[in-house]
Amino acid sequence: MLLRKKVQIPTWIILIQIIPLPIFLIILTMTSLDLVKQDYVTIRGKLVEKKVYTVGVLMENGKVKKFRAHKEFVKEIKELKLQQEIEIQYYRRTKAVTQIKKLIEPEFNEH
Repeated sequence: MLLRKKVQIPTWIILIQIIPLPIFLIILTMTSLDLVKQDYVTIRGKLVEKKVYTVGVLMENGKVKKFRAHKEFVKEIKELKLQQEIEIQYYRRTKAVTQIKKLIEPEFNEH
């Protein structure tokens, strides 16, 4: 009869497997709540910064809030002009952008 030795698994291997689990569950919960509740936030402000996937919006309180949008919004971001009034709709928990709308075209006075 063969006797098997019990293999002792190192603690660090167990921790590497267990630590990501709560993080994954939190992300999954937040995403699910946003999708199920359709909990949107809509803000308005002036566009003060734009990059390929990122826009910076100057809020009424004087602070700049930055949003990172999905690649489907690249065309819309390119069409926006600095100092333009825009409206952004995003999910409350994950901050995922769902809509970017132009409100007022900026007017440049030439003297």
